[in-house]
Amino acid sequence: MMAIGPELILKTISAIENNSLVLVPQDNTEASDAPKIYNEDCEIDWEKSCESISNFIRGLSPFPGAWTKLDGRTLKILKSEKIISNTNIEPGVVETDGKSYLRIKCSNGKIELMEVQMEGKSKMDIKSFLNGYKLQVNMIG
Repeated sequence: MMAIGPELILKTISAIENNSLVLVPQDNTEASDAPKIYNEDCEIDWEKSCESISNFIRGLSPFPGAWTKLDGRTLKILKSEKIISNTNIEPGVVETDGKSYLRIKCSNGKIELMEVQMEGKSKMDIKSFLNGYKLQVNMIG
């Protein structure tokens, strides 16, 4: 889109100026409304693949926001990175050094959390979050 967008805009503006723009009505026969997204639809399933979870987080950020439970509290994940790897760790297991990174195991790797928001708190980068939050468990849920 970024590569063809500017050229298409210039072509469209030129066609408007020359009165040569041909308007084509949209075919709505296959159009449908998107379903309403409820809060419970936004919970992350750590059994899924890294790609699926990463797309889920990106698609729901910043609102309504993909979330999981951490120490019994809701944690929205606003930005993340996927780490695809083969490990024998059960999905949902938390990996952290308590200072700079927080990773959660999924079916084919890990999701590294970059920006989060704990319920009732402001959004923050993961280093700031870990600086003020001490994990009580090593598994999501």
